[in-house]
Amino acid sequence: MQEVRRAETLWLRINGVLLILVGLTLVASQRITYTSKDEVVHTPSIEVAAKRQKTIVIPRAVGALIIGAGVTALIFATRKQHSAETLQRFRSKRCHRFNAGSAAGRPQESQRQAELETTSARIRDVNVR
Repeated sequence: MQEVRRAETLWLRINGVLLILVGLTLVASQRITYTSKDEVVHTPSIEVAAKRQKTIVIPRAVGALIIGAGVTALIFATRKQHSAETLQRFRSKRCHRFNAGSAAGRPQESQRQAELETTSARIRDVNVR
């Protein structure tokens, strides 16, 4: 269970860093240019293709939002790690209290089970009569 949390925390950190890097790249360079190959004429005997350069303009606000998402992922990764440690401490305290038992020297869960058995035996006795 703890290994799964460590893996989740690691992936959150990796994704956060990658988002921050992509966001910084988009803030630094607003334009993304790529080349596409389009067919102009397509006949059985001749194929004519043209290379066209296309540009996508991305606003700086989008880059800032992606940076914010990366920072948020890093914050959640840190909190998830701390919450896992806190949960582990809570569970160990709860188990300690459970093992300490009640005043009668019997663990609380066993005492509840004994009360349920006693109650169900009384109900059976009433139904038999």
